[in-house]
Amino acid sequence: MQSLKVRHSAITHLLGSNVIGLRLQAADSALMNAMLVDLYDRKNPIPVLPVHDSLICRKTNSDLVKLTMKRHFKTMFNVSIKVK
Repeated sequence: MQSLKVRHSAITHLLGSNVIGLRLQAADSALMNAMLVDLYDRKNPIPVLPVHDSLICRKTNSDLVKLTMKRHFKTMFNVSIKVK
């Protein structure tokens, strides 16, 4: 635990807090909801299966799904991410 606190000193005050976990879960849910609505609400919906923080899709749709994930993450958190 001490190594974790040293390595992540900027968020040490949040470790063990009940509030931050609920806020992160809500943010994760909002992100997933935005992506699902975007993908399903198209003229030609993109079928995906959400599994935790991932989306399973057809191989032919994978590039579009990745771009959608990156765009929504950037919009919500103002941070660019890599998607595998």
